[in-house]
Amino acid sequence: VGCAAADILLSAGVCTDVFTVGETPDNEGVAGRQRLAGIQERFAERGHSLAGAIECLWEPGRTYDAVLDWLRRGNVPSGLICMNDRAAVGAYQALRDQGLDIPGDVSVVSFDGSAVASWLRPSVVSIVLPLRRMGVLAVELLLSGQDQGGPDGDLGQGGVRLVPMSVLAGDSVRAAETGVDA
Repeated sequence: VGCAAADILLSAGVCTDVFTVGETPDNEGVAGRQRLAGIQERFAERGHSLAGAIECLWEPGRTYDAVLDWLRRGNVPSGLICMNDRAAVGAYQALRDQGLDIPGDVSVVSFDGSAVASWLRPSVVSIVLPLRRMGVLAVELLLSGQDQGGPDGDLGQGGVRLVPMSVLAGDSVRAAETGVDA
């Protein structure tokens, strides 16, 4: 899941000083863990690693405060991977308040492809959650008796079901530079 977000930045030559924005996923949340694992995996495959994380709740106000505080301490990323579009809203505002240009100074990628993403300028590149397909799959699994989970609320024998995700094109990632080995 996170591989697509990483691929977008790496293909543009944004390989160093890339940070995730959002709280570290816990063992309860499947989506956050898979996003982070995919991002880390893809960076490692290309010989790079994330520079770190800006820890905050995945909401605009908390993200704004955390990113602004982080920037005021002298940090300047080349790329941010926001764990959802609401976090991207806060990150965008903090970057702008510090005089940083998106995508000229900082490239930004997000997740969800939500209506919130459509309001950001420049438009954010977002990995789209296929909510309709996920809902149909959930109903199909329930009706078929598969993946009903155990008494402890686990995901059942089938585990996690993945569905293809698309990319909402945007203008928040700088153009690839020639000669950059991503």
